[in-house]
Amino acid sequence: MKRELAEQLFRGAEILDIYIDEEMLAKFSLYLEELLAWNTKINLMGNVADIDIITKHFLDSLSVLKVLKQKIPLEQRFSLIDIGTGAGFPGIPMKIAWDNMELTLADSSGKKTEFLRHILKKIGVPAKVISERAEIMAAMPDYCGRFDVVTARAVASPERLIKILSRLLKDTGILVLPVSKKTVSETGSNQKYAVYDVPEELLPGRSVIIMRKADIV
Repeated sequence: MKRELAEQLFRGAEILDIYIDEEMLAKFSLYLEELLAWNTKINLMGNVADIDIITKHFLDSLSVLKVLKQKIPLEQRFSLIDIGTGAGFPGIPMKIAWDNMELTLADSSGKKTEFLRHILKKIGVPAKVISERAEIMAAMPDYCGRFDVVTARAVASPERLIKILSRLLKDTGILVLPVSKKTVSETGSNQKYAVYDVPEELLPGRSVIIMRKADIV
């Protein structure tokens, strides 16, 4: 990874109070290389600059981790499923930086899940990969009510998906959605949720919605 990119990653992680060591940096560096290589073949992220991958993908993902570290004890193991993960966001950066989560990545695109299996093996990160839609998984006994945390990024209409995603949660589970501040204002007023605003100097206009399953109606 180029020095200026590494510095941006370290600086952003510091703002989020997340520690990145040299081993983690090596994994992020290889992840970046593979993202760029595969993006030319299967359009994982669209036309995106290297620095935007650091900020809009890696650090945006770590902002979710910032929220989770306020909700879950550091030593506690927990299960997390990342729905519609695409190229692995936010799940893979979170797993790199906090290894005690049992990670499941789900996406309905076979090409993207092919990349996920490749990159997980390449960087040595253990996780389960599922090629399926959220609506289908939420009705399957193997996944319904099985996870401590559910997250999904790039959710255009959270109100429409909240109930579907909540079916994957344990009774004590939490739903964590990284979204734009505009999307926060569009979330149904009948839902009870907390909002963490990502520091403006890091990612302007970004927030994270946090909801307990017990509060989802």
